[in-house]
Amino acid sequence: MKETSEKKAIIKKLMKEGKTYKQISEETGIHPGTVGIYGGKLKKAEREKKCFNGDRHLCKTCKYRASGARSGCDYIIHTGNERGCNPEVCNKYERGNRNETKTSSKGK
Repeated sequence: MKETSEKKAIIKKLMKEGKTYKQISEETGIHPGTVGIYGGKLKKAEREKKCFNGDRHLCKTCKYRASGARSGCDYIIHTGNERGCNPEVCNKYERGNRNETKTSSKGK
């Protein structure tokens, strides 16, 4: 049986060659679920390296983050302007509480 580090190295090499998870699994005998898990982690790590906010860590502390059950960004609601960028490369980040940006709704 191959060690975890060996499996990761093989999967990474074959992914760089453009192989699909299914092809990697068939060629190496590594279970498709294992290929999917390691492959997904490798893709995520690459994405995070390329982007300023690739893992969305800034979104968690941004005052424009959505509240409640919704996820995402409420920049347009608070400012009246579209953010105009993908979350991964967002340049509208401002640290703070969500409540700082809300306008008063009294008298409505």
